Amino acid sequence: MGILLGVLTALTWGGSDFLARFATHRMGTLRAMLYMQLIGFTLLTIALPWLGGWGHLADGSGWQPWAWGILAGSVNAVSTLSLYRSFEIGKMAVVAPLSASYPVLSVSLSLLSDERLSAARAVGIVCTMIGVLLVAGGEKAPDANDAEAVRRSGKGIGWECCSGCWALASFLASALRKLFG
Repeated sequence: MGILLGVLTALTWGGSDFLARFATHRMGTLRAMLYMQLIGFTLLTIALPWLGGWGHLADGSGWQPWAWGILAGSVNAVSTLSLYRSFEIGKMAVVAPLSASYPVLSVSLSLLSDERLSAARAVGIVCTMIGVLLVAGGEKAPDANDAEAVRRSGKGIGWECCSGCWALASFLASALRKLFG
């Protein structure tokens, strides 16, 4: 059952990344993220009464859970915005593996809290990090003569960066989100 759920999760995450790429190309990063967040909020609001989630909103637990929730939501917003921006200006073959490797950083950071890894998992982390570096270094700059590549590269806008940089920002923010959540 665990393998089936893992495969289903991988398919849905990959499918949503694939659809997000087309949405960001068509309507831009901010609007795609706005619609995604509104749809998610609506579906969550509909599902919470059946899941029993409304009871935890005012259970007297103080301000700390709210502060952690706001911090995690902010990091999630930065992560999603970076991911969608990298989908808009970058190649899916570069962006998706780079941003999806954030669990390696999460596990690496958890080592700071004295967690232990087996040798096989440590080798897996090292191999994934090497793969991330190879994928990030393999991206070519767009040809200046290609009008579509120039449009997607964001030239002329000062705060823009390469898609690999946006994917790495998403990678780091997602790893931090996992630590908080």
